[in-house]
Amino acid sequence: MLSFLKKSAIENDSLEWVKESEKATFNFSETQEVNAHLLLTENVLIDKILLLKVDADSDKVANDWIDSEEIKIRENNNFDCTIDYFADITNLKEMEKIGKGEPAFAISNEYIDSLQPQKEELDKRLEALKKRIDEQLSILVKAAANQISGMAYAIEILSAINSQNEAFLLEMNDELSQMRRVVLPKEEQDLCERCAKLGSEKGIFVSEESILKHICKEAKDIAKCKIDIVRHEYAIAFFSWFQLRLQRWMYDIRLLISLLDYIRQTNNRELALMVSEEKGGETKNIGGKDVKVGDFISELPGKDIFSICEMTIDEARQKIESFTKKQINQ
Repeated sequence: MLSFLKKSAIENDSLEWVKESEKATFNFSETQEVNAHLLLTENVLIDKILLLKVDADSDKVANDWIDSEEIKIRENNNFDCTIDYFADITNLKEMEKIGKGEPAFAISNEYIDSLQPQKEELDKRLEALKKRIDEQLSILVKAAANQISGMAYAIEILSAINSQNEAFLLEMNDELSQMRRVVLPKEEQDLCERCAKLGSEKGIFVSEESILKHICKEAKDIAKCKIDIVRHEYAIAFFSWFQLRLQRWMYDIRLLISLLDYIRQTNNRELALMVSEEKGGETKNIGGKDVKVGDFISELPGKDIFSICEMTIDEARQKIESFTKKQINQ
């Protein structure tokens, strides 16, 4: 992910002048002094936002977020947080004892159906989970982005979460496939065969009571497997949605990077022209003033750097210019 940042923010500017930008100060004529100082200060701000150096452990941040009480969606390392959220299979109601002569197969299927979670309730739980995670993800990404190196930091966190999400999806799909293809068909076949034995294999070694007891157990196993299949399906629906949300955030960050980098490169071209047009006379060594990213973000709508994505390029430039002028004049 960081390769995008490097290419977008650094490598694409072919101007030879940019190679000298590390020096931070340049000679400009007195007539160009104000404009040069303004553009250089704007670049100081943009460079801080696009800075690639990230000191924090983004993998730890991602893991801590996934396992926090507000999130709790882990589906690996012996954790079943998301499927347990949709339905519990640990405390299923026991099947009542089947009486002799009663239709065991019909009673078993009635019991199995009675334990299945309702689609309406599962849909509500899915929407509630999406809403909660969406809100918490927004808080996490904005907190990461609204600081120095925020773009790179936010992308690293999103990438780490996405890697975990892919692992969760893989595990859910593998388990679901196994249950559908192997586990459930075998259990249903066992129940049918057990019910067929009633009245045909009773005797000294196989009592009707023993067969009925096994039927009750097999019916419960089938009910449990069917619930497990449904909750895996809903977990997969959630993780698939979550993957798209993570990708959307990364798209928004790249959009913001591109916009800021465009402004930065435009400034560089203007500065390069100012330097190249200098033909003697009085000059001053001018650099950009140091400004704080936090001060800039505090002046944005909602104190949110992503509000820039809602602006046109001209609006974004005006916002940066207005802030920079205010900082210079302080």
